[in-house]
Amino acid sequence: MTAVLTAAVVVLAALTAVCLLMLAAVVRRLRTIEERLNGPAATLPEVGLTVAGFQAADLTATPLNESDVEDGTVLFVMPGCGPCADLIAALAEHPSGALTAFVAGNPADEVTQELARKVGAVADRVAVVDEGGAVTAAFGGVSSFPTVLRISGGVIAAAGRSVDAVAPTLVAA
Repeated sequence: MTAVLTAAVVVLAALTAVCLLMLAAVVRRLRTIEERLNGPAATLPEVGLTVAGFQAADLTATPLNESDVEDGTVLFVMPGCGPCADLIAALAEHPSGALTAFVAGNPADEVTQELARKVGAVADRVAVVDEGGAVTAAFGGVSSFPTVLRISGGVIAAAGRSVDAVAPTLVAA
């Protein structure tokens, strides 16, 4: 009888150890996902950073570079971003002011093109750029969306997630 009870305790101990290992793996995975969503990659570009040189083309194939955004408001959005859609809707309700927008995504993707057209209704100029490419790097490595920047003299003067926090005149009623 003692041998059976000992065997049962050993089996239960082994199962408990396996469960603890699985739990540790799940917690580690959740922390990795959380860091990706909220960690250093989700930070805003640094205020005071000079916008680096870049080359892009807007939806009309007109060249767009750092001198075109030397003074004004710049918006970065991407397809599938709920807060981006909310921000675009808010801008559509109260359009005013100068705005240059960059849509991060695959230019050949129809969803990206549709978002670029929607943004085009509220922005003076829109360009579709690669996420993590030269344009996002020029603005301090924009990697989370939406990102709104106020540029003054080629330097990032303010950075945030909402236009009313960065450039309130764009959404003034």
